[in-house]
Amino acid sequence: MRLTGEALWRRLRELDDPDHLERPADFDRAATAERFRTLVERVEAAFRCRCTADPDEQDASFWGTLRVPAEATRTGAQLVVCVSSFGSLVTVSVENPGAYEAEETALLLDPEDDARLEGVLDDLGYVIVPEPELWREYDGPSELVVGGGHGGTWWTRFFDWF
Repeated sequence: MRLTGEALWRRLRELDDPDHLERPADFDRAATAERFRTLVERVEAAFRCRCTADPDEQDASFWGTLRVPAEATRTGAQLVVCVSSFGSLVTVSVENPGAYEAEETALLLDPEDDARLEGVLDDLGYVIVPEPELWREYDGPSELVVGGGHGGTWWTRFFDWF
């Protein structure tokens, strides 16, 4: 499922707990790890390739990343799936997070590749969040410290290191 518009912002604000920046209070590490392993297996099967996976990130608001190699995609661009530690949220990026604006991403993400990823993510109950929306300035209740100062973006809140 993809979240957009008001439903997206409502969900992000529901998940934003200032007392739990890295993981929600009810975080289940074992279940998250198993689900991520299954995600890797299914994406590898869907793209008929070996993917690079980096799970269980520390000092971060996300669980891990999964990279589909460029040679396995229809456009020849690497795809990156970032899995948040919050609310089953995921993003799909071309090359790397933040590399392209929404319009460029739409051109570089082949519809067939997008459908393959979306099918796997939907089957596993992940919620796809449009990456460009997350680059908006963070205005929630948590105190995010970025580069020695306060601030950050919604990406920082749910998909980055602290």
